[in-house]
Amino acid sequence: MAGYLRKSLDRVKHHYISQLLNAGYYKSSDRQLYELTLKELEKEFKMMQLRETNKRKHGLG
Repeated sequence: MAGYLRKSLDRVKHHYISQLLNAGYYKSSDRQLYELTLKELEKEFKMMQLRETNKRKHGLG
């Protein structure tokens, strides 16, 4: 069971890292993305989405 959870966690982290890399994010507070916890990656991803939404809303992107 623990192995299954670890694989699932790693897949979710990989998804967030891929999305952030595709958007041009490489580091967060001088830490590489792969060093972040799942919670930290989720926070970065949500902030990125919010920035992108605001750019589109204001015609900047």
